This record gives sequence, C-alpha cells and structure tokens, in this order.
Amino acid sequence: MFGVIVLGSTVLPLLVSCFLKQSNHYSLGHWSINELSATDLSLAQSSTLIVDARAFADYQKGHIAAALSLSPERWDESLGDFLSAWSPERPVVVYCGGQACGLSKDVALKILSDLPDAKVFVLKGGYPAWQTYQAQKNPAAL
Repeated sequence: MFGVIVLGSTVLPLLVSCFLKQSNHYSLGHWSINELSATDLSLAQSSTLIVDARAFADYQKGHIAAALSLSPERWDESLGDFLSAWSPERPVVVYCGGQACGLSKDVALKILSDLPDAKVFVLKGGYPAWQTYQAQKNPAAL
C-alpha cells in the first residue's frame, strides 16, 4: 500500500540517538511523541518528512524547506500528499507556530492514530525556533 524508502545505515541511528536524548514527550494512550531541537532536525533534514501543522496561510508566508502543509483545517485535501511522501522507515517531524502552539502535537497524534507504525516527533519551539537556528547558522542571510 505504501512505498518503502530505505534510509542509509548511518542516518536512522543518528535520528534515533538525537531523538532519544530529548526529555520532553507527549503521550496519548500507548503513543508517545518526543520533541527534538532545530539542530537535530538540520542533521537529518534530507531524510525526514517535515510537516507544517500551521494554517495554510501561514505556510504560504514561509515554511521549512520541503515541508508539507498538513493542518487540521485542510487535513482531507492534504493527506494524499503526505501519504505519497511517507513510509514507515521515514521519520516525521511536525511543527507549528511556537512553543505555546498545540497544533503540532495534535497533528502528530492524528498521524499516529491513522498510521501507528509512523515515527513521529515534534519540533521544539516550532517554526520560530527553526528561523532562529537558521539566523544563527547563517547571519549573513539576514
């Protein structure tokens, strides 16, 4: 039903070690979602499926490169794109508008309820944390 993408032998262990060292996690029933930092996401960005849980208008204003929009308001129309890009071996990182935003956790739990084999994480600090990380990494781009 879903295509399989095989991760390199060094990428998946790197992701797992980065994600397991994170202390914040969210649970619903038997599902648990860990947070990861923008630094950890940057290390594995090319092999990670990144999901923007913010409103589509916010996604259009700016988003992490290669991120898919999968907000609750457009779930049904965006789910096909997500499923086309997802495989059980590919970790998913969900973000929203910041630390106080609960959309990333809601979307992450919805993904897990629909796809229990998914490896789903939440970007700590959301899109603002990613922007700060990018600015620190490349101050000349400001």
